[in-house]
Amino acid sequence: MSYAPPGETAAELWLERSYFVGGFLAAVAYGIHCSIFGACAYFLLHDTNPQKRSENYKLLCFVSFIWAVATINLGTGIKWNQMMWIDDRNYPGGPLGFLFGEFSLPVNTLGSTSYVVNNCLTDLMVLYRCFVIWGNNYLIVLIPFLAIVTSTILSVLTLVQSALPGANLWTRITFSFAVPYWSLSISINILLTLMIIYRLVTTRNLLISALGKEHARDYTSLIAVTIESASIYSIVSLIYIVAFARNSAVQNLCLPVLGQLMCIAPELIILRMAFGTAFSRETATSLSNSRHGRTSNSVTAVAGTGATSGTAGSRSSSIGEKDASDSPYTLRLDVPTKEQV
Repeated sequence: MSYAPPGETAAELWLERSYFVGGFLAAVAYGIHCSIFGACAYFLLHDTNPQKRSENYKLLCFVSFIWAVATINLGTGIKWNQMMWIDDRNYPGGPLGFLFGEFSLPVNTLGSTSYVVNNCLTDLMVLYRCFVIWGNNYLIVLIPFLAIVTSTILSVLTLVQSALPGANLWTRITFSFAVPYWSLSISINILLTLMIIYRLVTTRNLLISALGKEHARDYTSLIAVTIESASIYSIVSLIYIVAFARNSAVQNLCLPVLGQLMCIAPELIILRMAFGTAFSRETATSLSNSRHGRTSNSVTAVAGTGATSGTAGSRSSSIGEKDASDSPYTLRLDVPTKEQV
C-alpha cells in the first residue's frame, strides 16, 4: 500500500528524493574530508624539518580554512533540509514549493557563499600546482588564471541574483549567470587536469631514467597522477554541469558532494607534499636540466620535499629532506644505476 503524497508526479517525487539523498552523500563526503584534513594536520605539524616549518604552517592554515568553510557549507545544508522537510513541511507546494520560493533565505545564501569561496581557493591551488609542475611557466597558466578571475566574477553575480527575494538558481537571470559560471569553473579544472596529466606522462621516461621504474612510480603511477591532477573532482564536476544544463535531478546528487570534493582534491596533494612524494619546483628544474643535458654524470631530481641524487657509480634516493634518523616518514634507498645493473 502506497502513502505517496497526493497530486505529485513521479518526476516531482524523484526530484525530492534526489535532494534528500544528496544531503546524505554530502555528509559521507564530509566524513572522508575530515579524515584527510586530520591526516594533513598531523603530518604537517609533526614534520621536524626546520626549513619546512614556515611552508607547513601556511599549508596548515590553508587546509584548516577550507575545512572550516566546508563545515559551514555542510551545516547550512543540513539546516536548509531541516527547514524544507520538517520545520516548514506545510509550505504551499510542499518541499519543492519551499525550495523554489525560499531559496534566497540567509541560511541558504551562506551555504552558497561558502561553496563559492572554497571553489575559488581550490581552483587557485590546482592552478598553483600546474604552475609548479610546468616549471614555473607563467605563460602556461596565464589563460587559466584569467578564466578563474572571470569565473569568480560570474560566481559573485550568481550569488547576488540568487539572494534576491523570490529568486533561485533556476530563475531566468540567475540561470544566465550560473550556467556560464559553472561551465567556466569546470572547464578550468578539466583544462588544468589535462595539462598536469600531460606533463606528468611526458616526464615519465625521464623520471624512470633518473630513478628507475620502481621509484619513479611514486610520481607517475595512476594514483599519483590522479591525485596531482585533481581528476576526480573534474569528473564529478563535469557530470554536474551536464545535469544542471539539462535540468536533471542528478545535479542534486552531485552538487552537495562537490562542496566537499573540491576541498579533498587539494588536501590530497598537500598530504603528498607532507610525505615528500609530490612534485616541487626543484623537481621541475632538475628534470629540465636533465632533459637539456646540463647534468653530466649526476642526476638530481627533487620531488615534493624529498631529494634524489645520483652519480655514475651509484644513486641514492630519499623521500623527505631529512635522514631516516630524523623522521619516521623518510625512506632512503640505494638504487643501482644502469651501469651497475
